[in-house]
Amino acid sequence: MIKNLTLKQKILTIVSLSLFTIVVTSFLSLMTQKEIMIQEKKEKLKNVVEVGESIIKYNYKLFKDGKISEDEAKQNAISMIKSLRYNEKEYIWINDDSKPFAKMVMHPTVPALDGKVLDAEKFNCATQIQVGVDGKEIKTDGKKNLFNAFVEVTDQKGIGYVSYDWPKPIVGGGTTKELYPKLSFVKKFNEWSWVYGSGVYIDDVDIAFYSQLKTLGSFVLLMLCLILLISYLVNKDLNEKLSKFQNGLLDFFSFLNKQSAKSVDIEIDSKDEFGVMANIINENIAKIENGVIKDNALINECVSVVNKTKDGYIKNIRIDETANNPELNELKNLFNGLLDEIEKTLEEINGALNEYANSNYSYKLNFSKNGEFGFTIDKVRILGDELSNTTKTFLENGLLLQNSANILKDAMENLTNASIQQAANLEKTSAALEQMTANIASNTQKAQIMATEAHEAKEATKEGNTLATKTVSSMVEIEQATNAINEAVSTIENIAFQTNILSLNAAVEAATAGDAGKGFAVVAQEVRNLANRSAEAAKSIKLLTDQAKQKANDGNSIVKLMIEGFGKISDKIEKTTNLVIEVTNANKEQMSGIEQINDAVASLDKMTQENAKIALDTDSISNEVLKQADEFVFEAMKKEFIGKNELINQSSSKKVQKQIVTNKFLDNKQVQKQPTKTHHKIEHKSKETNHEWESF
Repeated sequence: MIKNLTLKQKILTIVSLSLFTIVVTSFLSLMTQKEIMIQEKKEKLKNVVEVGESIIKYNYKLFKDGKISEDEAKQNAISMIKSLRYNEKEYIWINDDSKPFAKMVMHPTVPALDGKVLDAEKFNCATQIQVGVDGKEIKTDGKKNLFNAFVEVTDQKGIGYVSYDWPKPIVGGGTTKELYPKLSFVKKFNEWSWVYGSGVYIDDVDIAFYSQLKTLGSFVLLMLCLILLISYLVNKDLNEKLSKFQNGLLDFFSFLNKQSAKSVDIEIDSKDEFGVMANIINENIAKIENGVIKDNALINECVSVVNKTKDGYIKNIRIDETANNPELNELKNLFNGLLDEIEKTLEEINGALNEYANSNYSYKLNFSKNGEFGFTIDKVRILGDELSNTTKTFLENGLLLQNSANILKDAMENLTNASIQQAANLEKTSAALEQMTANIASNTQKAQIMATEAHEAKEATKEGNTLATKTVSSMVEIEQATNAINEAVSTIENIAFQTNILSLNAAVEAATAGDAGKGFAVVAQEVRNLANRSAEAAKSIKLLTDQAKQKANDGNSIVKLMIEGFGKISDKIEKTTNLVIEVTNANKEQMSGIEQINDAVASLDKMTQENAKIALDTDSISNEVLKQADEFVFEAMKKEFIGKNELINQSSSKKVQKQIVTNKFLDNKQVQKQPTKTHHKIEHKSKETNHEWESF
């Protein structure tokens, strides 16, 4: 379908698709931005309502702790929430979950609603509900009771969002007649059957959306005009250049058809692709024009040679001109070859040459001639003899090289196997020596550490004896300190209670400050949490001090027993120190001997690895030589020459003798092998040698 379109239609198609893509992408971006603005408002509502939640839970906790009655807790919570404001005029209300219609518990701006059943017609305005924070948004018929919708979403998951249409307050009092979209977030406090929440108007989101949509429309219109202008200019330029191309090619075809004496260049001097193509085409037209002239010269000479051949002249009558056309040059060569094939002698010579080309060097020319043809026949006969002798020598050398390469390959494989086995044994020996060296070094180090620690232990026992004596008097001081700690704990409990009250007041002030106080509200909550933990820690400290007092009395008795034990320990440590010193000296002597052995093994291992590497390199070379020898023999076997069968018979006899010698060599090697402590079978293949050595 696309290939049938004109260039203009293709350009318009690209422009249309580009413009459509810009419009769709921009519209989707606007829709995404609108959704982000709605989500920001939802998150802000959620944070505000959570402030009210913290106030309700705090007063409920005071009630549960028995500090205030339940009615007092409810009134305190209502009073605190009623005074909260954000964005200067937004608030939090509270209603219950009564059926069939909810009842208003507290409305900060319309106190006349407090205690009334919310079944008025104006409340039938809910347009959409969302159960939970991530629940599905469900449309309503627009006549659902607003507060029943609040109760419905909180009964299912405790929280949710409700959208509805509501008038806006007017500065100075009253509300607008028009309804505006509004969004509320509500939560439920099950212990008191309260549903509390807050709402914000979201009509500003639609205003911003339509403003950006208008801007997008203007931008798209401008882009459309710009793209159409550019498309027109590009299309005009392309049409002019294509017309020049067409005229130039038509002139060139007229020259090829011999309708004109000379071709005309395509006159496009731009730097774009058309200009580059025009230059390339002009260059090729010039080359083709020169080629046609050369082709005509060859054809004229060919006519002259044919005329001379008709008169009986053959020798030195050849076509010498060279055409630009490869096919004409081939025709010239074939015509010259035809002249060479006129004579019977030349046919015989070609027959002999064909035999040699097919690798049959035993073919003989069975006739002779005088003159130049006789000379040529003698040379061809000599050529056949030389090729036969050369091929025979080639096969002899190939067979000899093949035999030698096989012997070298077998020897290198045996040497490589032995090197790998020796390297493996040295590795085990080296590893054992390294482990032994490490163990002795570790023993020596530990013995030195033991001697040091024994000395330190002896000194420590002396200090312990002294400290034990001081501990008795410290126990008495500890008992006096615990009494003082108990008095300080009582003071901490009083401070924690006062801090809790202050953090609560700070949370209320932070909520009143709106967004600016959001961070301070978090700090106030953390302060309240710290105050509670301080009170609990104070109780724990008091319990621990009582236990410490009892433990101090027990410690008094234990210290007296410790003083007697320290004296016995000091004597035992002194004996142990002497034994550790003797062990340390013995380990040092062993360490010196093992290090000398380890150095010798390392040197031997290095030389073994170098030998194995040399063996591997030699084995690789022998494989390559054997491969080349096989190729030499294979190529020589494909040819026929004098003495071929004798060489094949001699080669078969040498292979049998070589196999006998190799078997005897391997049998002797097997007998000479001596068993080691652990026998390891090593399977070796020439092609895997490098891999095995790298693994080792």
